[in-house]
Amino acid sequence: MRYFMAYLDEFGHDGPFISRVHPKYSTSPVFGLAGFIIPADQARYFSTGFYKLKCRLFEQEISHSKQPAARWEKKGSDFFKASKIAEVREIRNSFNRLMNAVYSKHNGYMFYVGTEKKGAPESHNSVRLYQSTLREAIKRLDQFCTSQDAQFTLCLDYHSNRKEMVKTSAIEMYGSQRKTLVEPLFHAESDLYQTLQFADWTASVVGKMYAYNTRPNEFVENKAFKIYFEDRLRRASLKSGVRMQKIKNTAMAEAIAASRAKD
Repeated sequence: MRYFMAYLDEFGHDGPFISRVHPKYSTSPVFGLAGFIIPADQARYFSTGFYKLKCRLFEQEISHSKQPAARWEKKGSDFFKASKIAEVREIRNSFNRLMNAVYSKHNGYMFYVGTEKKGAPESHNSVRLYQSTLREAIKRLDQFCTSQDAQFTLCLDYHSNRKEMVKTSAIEMYGSQRKTLVEPLFHAESDLYQTLQFADWTASVVGKMYAYNTRPNEFVENKAFKIYFEDRLRRASLKSGVRMQKIKNTAMAEAIAASRAKD
């Protein structure tokens, strides 16, 4: 039987969102989990490749750090700046090279699942949003592994509400009969895992891309993420997507439908 490892991290923000210019609820219109799933026997090889690329890209920063290279990490929020994506080809090439390694070299897949937030702040429940997103991720990964006669283990970056998330994964595992998840998820510190560091990079890219996809007029600076990464990410992804709000403007909906029909 085949065995997979899935590494995920949060993208967007799990709190309420009203608009980019709102004085309090302005962080992100989306929330989800993103990362990748890879055969267990390939995880070490991918981790080594990521480590070598990281050491090359950030040689000077690492040399001035007190942390050894193996524990030094570059957060995706710091690396994937909207202003640099279009200007610095090496940033784009590095992420695309890693996606290609997951998909083509190591027989894995990129993976992400999330939702566009809606509703009034007073009715928003961050814990419930995280739990429903986690359950959806487990469901989709389970469907894939069932089709492959495989099993998987799920690893997430450390979460402050860790115990509740582990309980949620156990409920989904047993209550919904997800038969391919070997045990409830485990959390780990990303500075110790190269794989989780790449999940963090992926989450950063996906979060910015879908902030633009859902609110293009408000997150116009993130258009570069859609241009440079969206097509390649979708080709390399497994059962992935972000649930968007339905368009309430009938005229706009009809225009979009007509445009799609022409294509």
